[in-house]
Amino acid sequence: MRMKNMVKFLVHVTFLVWLSSNHLFSFSSAKIHKHRKVGKSNISAYGGGGMSENNDADGSSTTFNVLNYGAKGDGIADDTNAFEAAWTDACQEQGSVMLVPSGSVFLVKPISFSGPNCMSNIVFQLDGKIIAPKSSGAWGSGLLQWLEFTKLKGITIRGKGSIDGQGSVWWDDYSTANPTDESDAAASPDWTSAEAKGGMPSTRPTVFGISISSPGDSPNTDGIHLQNSQDVVIHTTSLAWWCSGVYVHNVNCGPGHGISIGGLGKDGTKACVSNITVRDSTIQNTLNGVRIKTWQGGSGSVQGVMFSNIQVSEVETPIIIDQFYCNGHTCPNKTSAVAVSGVSYQSIKGTYTVNPVHFACSDSTPCAGITLSSIVLNPSSEAKNDNPFCWKAFGELQTATTPPIECLQTGVFGGNKHFTAQQIHTRVHNRNHSNFIFNVLDYGAMGDGTTNDAEAFRTTWDAACEVEGGVMLVPSPYTFLLQPLHFNGTYCQPNIVLQVDGKIVAPLLKSEWEKVDSQWILFEKINNGITIRGNGVIDGHGESWWSAKDLDVESTHRPHAIKIVGSFNVTVTGVHIQNSPKFHIFISTTQYLHIFNFSTSSPADSPNTDGIHISDVQHVEIHDTVLACGDDCVSIQTGCSDVRIYNVNCGPGHGYSIGGLGPNKTEAHVSDIAVFNSTVQDSLTGVRIKTWPGGYGLVHDIRFSNITMTNVKTPITINQNYHGSPKICNCKNDTNAVAITSVVYENITGTYTSRPVFLNCSEYKPCRNLTLSSIDLVASEGSMEGGDKESAPYCENAYGRVLTNTTPFFFPISVRSMSHC
Repeated sequence: MRMKNMVKFLVHVTFLVWLSSNHLFSFSSAKIHKHRKVGKSNISAYGGGGMSENNDADGSSTTFNVLNYGAKGDGIADDTNAFEAAWTDACQEQGSVMLVPSGSVFLVKPISFSGPNCMSNIVFQLDGKIIAPKSSGAWGSGLLQWLEFTKLKGITIRGKGSIDGQGSVWWDDYSTANPTDESDAAASPDWTSAEAKGGMPSTRPTVFGISISSPGDSPNTDGIHLQNSQDVVIHTTSLAWWCSGVYVHNVNCGPGHGISIGGLGKDGTKACVSNITVRDSTIQNTLNGVRIKTWQGGSGSVQGVMFSNIQVSEVETPIIIDQFYCNGHTCPNKTSAVAVSGVSYQSIKGTYTVNPVHFACSDSTPCAGITLSSIVLNPSSEAKNDNPFCWKAFGELQTATTPPIECLQTGVFGGNKHFTAQQIHTRVHNRNHSNFIFNVLDYGAMGDGTTNDAEAFRTTWDAACEVEGGVMLVPSPYTFLLQPLHFNGTYCQPNIVLQVDGKIVAPLLKSEWEKVDSQWILFEKINNGITIRGNGVIDGHGESWWSAKDLDVESTHRPHAIKIVGSFNVTVTGVHIQNSPKFHIFISTTQYLHIFNFSTSSPADSPNTDGIHISDVQHVEIHDTVLACGDDCVSIQTGCSDVRIYNVNCGPGHGYSIGGLGPNKTEAHVSDIAVFNSTVQDSLTGVRIKTWPGGYGLVHDIRFSNITMTNVKTPITINQNYHGSPKICNCKNDTNAVAITSVVYENITGTYTSRPVFLNCSEYKPCRNLTLSSIDLVASEGSMEGGDKESAPYCENAYGRVLTNTTPFFFPISVRSMSHC
């Protein structure tokens, strides 16, 4: 889908949201599926392969073609009324499709596609071209947008068409109050127009496969503008006001002003932006690269932001934080400011034309927690080699940078210890003499692989904790034997680093352990940030533990290799953990967890050796990671929310799992989980949700997207009758269950060895609002054929929709609309 020549001095695509709850919005360029008009039906499923034209099953989507409502499509006649009429009828059908067909050009005046009375999950299929009036007089007055989607309970805008705002008439008169192109304002399911007062954000928008174009000098024509939105995925950007959980990747930007957060806090307002990731993108011929901008006098915060793997070319200023943003006006000095903290810049490389780095932070609320690594920015051929600029900017250089960012101060403003970045920069290359590097060899560690070095590690940790940003170094090429060890961070200065370049090993035999805790190495109460990094290996020597005769009993006594508890702002990168007795890394009661470029390995038959196991953890990002183990590659337990897993390779193992939840009749809650752009191979399951009978609570807002399966026994699984081992629980007569709702499976492809889909839901708490699309799973060579009863898709007490053709065919199975349940 293409949009060009947009009109507003604000944006091309705007999500302006007044009230929403559990809203799913997607905007994409997608291959159109052939639909046919059918009779009235609340079931909104487009059945899989094998459905014939004379099959009147309730599995087809209802399509409303604007040409059937009087639209001319000649680019001259006003088709606004026809669009409104088609939309009104489409709103009466759940999952219906409003079709703007190809081969026609539709002139449309300002219009609002409003949803207070609409059924859910409407599709706006754009295959033709929509154009705006050329004359500004045809728009009327007081409008802030051209095409508005508002107060909707799930909307997908897709197709191969284009939207042309014909904005040049507005650009020539920049002072005019020009309208935006599109806005989305989505409402909660029980919202009514008489009660709308505004306030809640739009949640879970997804934007992919679109392109946007307008001239480089067209004023204020942002490409994508987000406001008051949460849990956004953009892959194929300007963020404003109140946004969180935004993931932008694989974007090509330019010309323009780069990818921006802000301006925030205008006219003394409060702004909150958090958990933003921008990665794997390119920016060229722009004013800025990645930018955070705030007005003086505002309040609130920007935190938890990562810019990673960004290639810049001919960009004026690739990296910028501006807490004095003024936009060309006369702006009085203010003492308050939107706080900026926890901003990470990783692998930003390319060329600049004016200044490589510009950190202009507030005197009263300086920038804190800025980290930079692998920054390589060189002047373009015609640029002057200007130095980086910093004012009231505090943080850490994790590697040497080009050019050296000497102006950055380490520490937190107001703390006891501050060092210039030049001190850090020189010490990065001379660790043995650094006041910030604490080498375990200097504290008595032998590194011979036979002597217990636990006490030396503990002493080194205590010393490193006394210095903000202190680095505890485990050097190569040494091997360090450790008995069970506890690192307590209660009294640590902020941002401690454990640099593992050597090898850490557990006792070889179970009998050699001096004591057996629930973990081998414990990190606890690290509330000011920790990074575990390096290229070393941590080996749990779990072989003697796996051979226990009664694993159901022994499992409770087998230690996890690494456990992190009660901490904040945890990063794990680079290290490899292998052969853990139980979970390789277990994180609980923690906020802001980032794991990347990480790996685990243990044999496929090693019992309960989860790769990454998280419980009661919020704001999680796991990516660019390889996990091979004997159980779940990633296990997500109760209390987890806002979890993003992408670019992960899983296998062997048991796939990506939520649960088991609700054992022993306990309460469990998991929400806002996305697993996408990942692979699973040679595994028991692919993507799985498992709950114990008798538990209670809720699992909701889960998305599995763009996942490739290879030789996976059961790629898609929901099991609300999970029993683990019969020795643990006999729950056959339990009537309660953890509820499961709003789960999306899209573009799950590959091969299976037993059964492609297994949806085994509770008769007492059936699975609700399941959505499946673009499922293409075929039997592996030599496995059970797809026609075998035992290998066909299985579904019991599962309710939802099948949106596209599927392989194998899902109809008829017990998947239907919630309104029928």
